[in-house]
Amino acid sequence: RLFEVSQLAFLLSVGRMLSSLFSARAQASLAPLAGISWCSLELNLLAALSRVPFQLVTHFFDYWLTAIEIGLSILTLGTLVVVLNCGLRPISGPRPKETFNMSAALVVCLCMACVLANFNRVGFLPYFSLSFSVFIETAAVVAQTQLFQTVKRMPGTASNALALLALSRALRLVMWTTMCFAGEFEWALMASDVVHFGMLWRFIRAYIRSRAAGTSELLLATLRNV
Repeated sequence: RLFEVSQLAFLLSVGRMLSSLFSARAQASLAPLAGISWCSLELNLLAALSRVPFQLVTHFFDYWLTAIEIGLSILTLGTLVVVLNCGLRPISGPRPKETFNMSAALVVCLCMACVLANFNRVGFLPYFSLSFSVFIETAAVVAQTQLFQTVKRMPGTASNALALLALSRALRLVMWTTMCFAGEFEWALMASDVVHFGMLWRFIRAYIRSRAAGTSELLLATLRNV
C-alpha cells in the first residue's frame, strides 16, 4: 500500500494549495500559489482520472484506502482546477504565462503508454491506464520546472505544497525499491518516477536551505545555482 500512502502525501499537497486560496492573504502582490504551474495541476488531475480503470480492475474493491485515495484525489484536484480557472477566488491571481506544450506532452505520453501496454501480463486497458497516469505525472513536473525559469519567488504556502509533492514522489521510489526486492520490475514506470523525483531535487535542496535560513519565501532564482 505504499502507492496509496504516497498519493495521500500528494493529497496533502493539493489540500494545502486549496486551503491557501480560502485562508491566506496576498502579501506584497504575491498570490498564495505564485510559482505553481496551472498546467501541472491540470495534468495531475488527468493522471488521477486516467488511473481509475487500473484501480477498478485490480484492487479498488479489496482495499478501502485505494477507494478513498482515488476519490479524494479527483475531488480535491478537480476543485482546485475549477477554482483557479473560473476565478472563484481572486486571491489566486491570473493564470501564469507558461511555455509548456501540453498537447505534445499528451501525445508522447499516450504513445509510450500504448507501446508498454502491449507487453504486459495485466491486460492492455489496466496497464495503459497505469502507465499513462505515471507518464502524465512526470510531464506535470516538467511543466512545473519550466515555470521555475520564469518566476522569481514563491510564497511559503506554495513551496510547502511542492515539498509535500516531493515527499510523495520519494515514497514512490521506496515502493519501487520494495517491488524490486520482491522480484517485480516495471522498468519504464520506475524510470519515469526516478526522472520525476530528479527534476524536483534542486527545488528540494533550495527548500531545505531556505528553511534552514529561517525564511518562509523561496527565491526561485537560487534554483539556477543549486
